[in-house]
Amino acid sequence: MVTVLRGEEGAVVTYQALLREPPGGTLEWRLPLEADLAAARTLPGTVFEHVDRATAPRVTHLVERDPCERDEGDGAPEDGEGGAADEAPGDGEGGAADEASGDGEGGAADEASGDAEGGAADEASGDAEGGAADEASESAASAAEPVQPTFARSGFDVTAGDEGLVATLATSALIPAGEGRWATPPLRIPMGPLAEVPLAFGGEVDLLLVVLDRARVALVDRPTWAAPTGAETNEDGLAAFGERYEAAADEVLGEGSRVLLEAVETLGADPLLSDRVLATLGGDVVELPEPVVVTRLRLRAGSSLALERVAPVYRPEWSLERAPVAAHEVDPVAATGVAMNRFRAEELVFRPWDGEAACEGPVRDRWRLDEEGAARWPVRALGPVAAGIESARRERNQVARTVEAEQREQRERREREAAAREEAGCGCSAPGDGVPAGALIVLLLFGRRRQLGSKPSQAP
Repeated sequence: MVTVLRGEEGAVVTYQALLREPPGGTLEWRLPLEADLAAARTLPGTVFEHVDRATAPRVTHLVERDPCERDEGDGAPEDGEGGAADEAPGDGEGGAADEASGDGEGGAADEASGDAEGGAADEASGDAEGGAADEASESAASAAEPVQPTFARSGFDVTAGDEGLVATLATSALIPAGEGRWATPPLRIPMGPLAEVPLAFGGEVDLLLVVLDRARVALVDRPTWAAPTGAETNEDGLAAFGERYEAAADEVLGEGSRVLLEAVETLGADPLLSDRVLATLGGDVVELPEPVVVTRLRLRAGSSLALERVAPVYRPEWSLERAPVAAHEVDPVAATGVAMNRFRAEELVFRPWDGEAACEGPVRDRWRLDEEGAARWPVRALGPVAAGIESARRERNQVARTVEAEQREQRERREREAAAREEAGCGCSAPGDGVPAGALIVLLLFGRRRQLGSKPSQAP
């Protein structure tokens, strides 16, 4: 099967193929190299390493960096929002480099746009201290050089040719997806304005999920919406199928984004909404707890919405610093501080930046996974936002203060009640508590005389 994806400018595609049975050979992706993509500091393709759930529990640390810290090679931004790459046409918050990180998956494409650790594409941004001639020569040189994605860590072998890159995946790298299916590691492609990506698979594809960010991608050689096996293939059936998935896409991705689903021989199963198999944004196939609700988390202006699967249960003992990710049982407010399920981690430790920001003006916040010490992404690509995290932190502190005040009030009330019970148990003051013993005897005798003197008046 060969499917060609044609994307609008700024489109970002994340897809994953589910195979009914492993093919006998290899899976192959053909990715064209274009000078426009290299000049825009994006990579034509990135494969993300899949974390084997059989090795769980797995702990991932998400560390927030100093907002004043800048990546080496970013240059001196004029507006405080990024380097020369941010001036490329985009959504107002960045150019194509930011567009490449819109689906929140991270990887080599984000390393090229955010990490700037010395690739040829990063040199396109130039040196802020150099002249315009140096910047032009560096940009031209980087555009002419081929860009090599890091496929190898997921079992991909990449060869560069005159027409682009060819990535092959051994069948041993496939991921068991249940029900006799096998899944490929998710692949993301930042599309150029005229980019066409032919996807050639060495086996029969069971399901292909395409996630878009802020732009549509057309399946050139196939209809935009395909009906699963067993459904009506007439116009009404196709329309109902399209409306269902388009509504689901609007719910989880928000306005301006769509999910295009290419369903081929789905064996009558609902490939997106099934309670047994779900293809998430990251391409992970998991069994979900029931009931499942979807929380919409809005990121920075111009960026896409993040998908978070949560169950309507919140346990107060879970904090933002340490919360289970596999169950997704978090409060919608606190969910802004909990990592997305795309990390495929059983437990995640979230560590916000507590230092003082000494920089002036807005600086693009960045995050990194410190487990490997190399991968870094813009905050808008991950899901949590500083405002949401701060709001959740304030709410958590307010709850803690309220609980502390209630506990203090209960302790004081218990002390007052204990003192009152102790005083009521005696009924009077004991000798030596400020009342002389002689005066107490006189009061008792006087009271006795009054009682004796009243007896005659009570007789008939």
